[in-house]
Amino acid sequence: MRCFHLNRWAPALAIYAAICCLSCPAAAAGQGDDAAVELGEIRVAADDDGGAAPLTVLRLQRQQLDAMPAGSAAEAIGRLPSAQALTNSRGEELLQLRGFDQQQLLILIDGVPSAVPFDGVLDLGKVPLPVVERIEVVQGAGDVAYGPGGLGGAINLITRRPGETPLLELRFEGAPLHELRASLVHGAKVGPFTYAVFGTLDGRANFPLPSSFAATANQPAGDRIDSAGLSGSGGGTVEVQLAECHRLILSGQAIGGSYGLPPSTVSPRPRYWRFDPWIAANASLRHVGEYLDGRLEIEEALFASPFGNTLRSYDDPDYTTQASRKAFTSRYDDLAAGGFVRALWRLDPSWARELNARLWFGGRYEQHAEHTEGSAASPEYDHWLLTFAPQLDARFTSWLSAALGVQLDAEVPQRFSGVIEPRNQVTAGPLASLTFEPHERVTIALSAARRARFPTLKERFADAFGQRVPNPELGAEQAWNFALDVAARLPAGFSLSASGFDSEVSGLIVRAPLPGGIYQLQNAGEARLAGLEAAISWRHAPWGLRAQGGYQFLHATRLDVPSPQSQLEYRPEHKAYAMLAWEFLKGYELMNEAVIIGPRPFLDTDSGGWGRLPTDATWNVKLSGELRPWLSLWLQATNLLDAEVSGEYGYPGPGREIWAGLSTTLGKRTGSEAARGPAAAGAPAAE
Repeated sequence: MRCFHLNRWAPALAIYAAICCLSCPAAAAGQGDDAAVELGEIRVAADDDGGAAPLTVLRLQRQQLDAMPAGSAAEAIGRLPSAQALTNSRGEELLQLRGFDQQQLLILIDGVPSAVPFDGVLDLGKVPLPVVERIEVVQGAGDVAYGPGGLGGAINLITRRPGETPLLELRFEGAPLHELRASLVHGAKVGPFTYAVFGTLDGRANFPLPSSFAATANQPAGDRIDSAGLSGSGGGTVEVQLAECHRLILSGQAIGGSYGLPPSTVSPRPRYWRFDPWIAANASLRHVGEYLDGRLEIEEALFASPFGNTLRSYDDPDYTTQASRKAFTSRYDDLAAGGFVRALWRLDPSWARELNARLWFGGRYEQHAEHTEGSAASPEYDHWLLTFAPQLDARFTSWLSAALGVQLDAEVPQRFSGVIEPRNQVTAGPLASLTFEPHERVTIALSAARRARFPTLKERFADAFGQRVPNPELGAEQAWNFALDVAARLPAGFSLSASGFDSEVSGLIVRAPLPGGIYQLQNAGEARLAGLEAAISWRHAPWGLRAQGGYQFLHATRLDVPSPQSQLEYRPEHKAYAMLAWEFLKGYELMNEAVIIGPRPFLDTDSGGWGRLPTDATWNVKLSGELRPWLSLWLQATNLLDAEVSGEYGYPGPGREIWAGLSTTLGKRTGSEAARGPAAAGAPAAE
């Protein structure tokens, strides 16, 4: 158990007192002001089209993201009780959701699948928060609105939208001596064109470790070795109103930079790697049309997402020479491209108040190529993924609605160099849900769905530098997801939600040891991810107070092997979040938040033994103020107590950091109704 001594609390309390003192004069001047900033609430959302909402959908709106002391999309999502943002050995900030890791989630940007085909993940820690309009998190298996995949849920990042973007927004933020961030957002309407564009720049030096960090052979005290990086991003969306019922939408984003990958602090064989460069991009073209007097809506989309990175391995922490046997330079190029059709047909049967028929049909091609300097081999892998998913949403009475659907997924692999051609695969996943509204303030939803995830190209064909035997016959992981969700809006500004969930996973891809110290990935595992979640929010406008809290209990275990092998790595049993904000003067707010993550099991790959990371507890504080209608300033402290926080074993996170920033906004949002997403999608994904 960790102890918090006075010498750790003293600087934290001094910083907190200084931040609070900055608010006191303004607070005295603003006593009696009843105004409060409206923030989007996390809620169990009914479908925008009046259909069933079988699953819990958490939405983080732009104002809510602005208020967070977070810099990336992954950091913001990681504050949800059901989610965890974990920094891995490659410096990526990957997410878990209800025990599912990011490979098992559907990640979308503006409704387009966005994951590197090789390993099935995209580092959302590299997505700057200022470019995000809102975030949607679907817990459990999503309906057809979100498309294929998503064994355990979906995460959709909606970038800054035409019609919802100010004329000009500039942001500058920095932690002295360690990091500087800048962003620009611009939106306008010119004739039939409505657009939003954005760009960011982030320069980071090695981040500071907590003062209590004990130096190791691989990592001295002070700043984290090779955690520096330089990155930038840019993109935007243009919408054209072709006719009264037809719109054309062109979107694109790109993120790139050079990133250090800090070595393990504990491994006897540390790796000195860097991504130089690392690039991810996506582009999409969509047409949205309404037919039959608005009863039929169809969206057609084409998209392409290229990814590229060069991984450089060095001899030692000087990162200058590549003379040893472990040194290499490898180039990886990936491409995901495809298209889909989403449709919504509003029917009018005599036996139901509302009946909506939905369809998602599409496919994507994924390709991976790699080349290592000095090697004659240049492996290339590719496959096609196809999905056909119809669904019916019905509202029978004012208090009862239901959804019924099925998702058919197919994988069509192409030829692969050096291995046997794999077989085609087809999976079927039904979905059913009932939603009850016994009172206008209470919603109860029951859902059951089966989902599948095909193995990534890396899982099936990579040899992990000779440590793994490829398995061309590797099959899909499948999961039955069951959930009971309850939400209630209570008097006095309270909102409550609770969920019970159980996911039964079969065909889990696990390591199977082979003679000679090597292994092969096989569909040999079964797992159970079950738990309870609860969240509460409260708002009292006369006092300028708002609060949120959440908790998750997670039981994550393999069912096919005994303990300790049955443990699933880095899944905490307990996760809690608490936030209290006080708007002491109109436009001026002091926010406190705490994130607590319970102990997490891990497997030490060097020793082969199991261990447990201790509880992480982080306290963050942010003071923000609107000096003028066009100028806002903020001061924040992250990890105020300078506590030790952990990513994967041997990869510690930053200690205390003090940030200051400003934002200037000119002009109002353009207010184009055309910017709203197609109801045909049935999801804000397409907004």
